[in-house]
Parts: sequence; structure tokens; C-alpha cells
Amino acid sequence: GGFALVLILWILIVVAKYRKRGLEKHDQEE
Repeated sequence: GGFALVLILWILIVVAKYRKRGLEKHDQEE
């Protein structure tokens, strides 16, 4: 129900932030 939807949205937000941080670090390293 609603809990599953919130969980999915939370995961998407965390993944999006992780990807942004990874890209920033990747650009700084190179």
C-alpha cells in the first residue's frame, strides 16, 4: 500500500543523490 510507495520514492531520492555525488567526485578526480 502506501508504505511501499513511500519506500520506492525514498530509494529513488537516495539513488539520485548518490549518483550526483559520484559524478561530482568522478569529475574532480579526472
